[in-house]
Amino acid sequence: MLAQSQLGSPLQMAPEFYFSRDGYDHKVDVWALGALYYTLLTNTHAFAAKDIDHLHKRLANGDWIWPSDVMFSLQGLDFLKSTF
Repeated sequence: MLAQSQLGSPLQMAPEFYFSRDGYDHKVDVWALGALYYTLLTNTHAFAAKDIDHLHKRLANGDWIWPSDVMFSLQGLDFLKSTF
């Protein structure tokens, strides 16, 4: 069974929330967890945008940002390896 409701911050929501009319499954939770982890590591949002329309375009195009000055600790790298 697929869920239909939309709750949460648009900056953490998976593209299925915006582009699929068929609902979504548990995979959107994995996306949100990854988006939250990204935010914690970089202190920014992967799809940061000036407004909701710009956010939708960035999500549709897969246009995400990776800051060049982000450094991983050994613990952070170990965590990434253990989660995937």
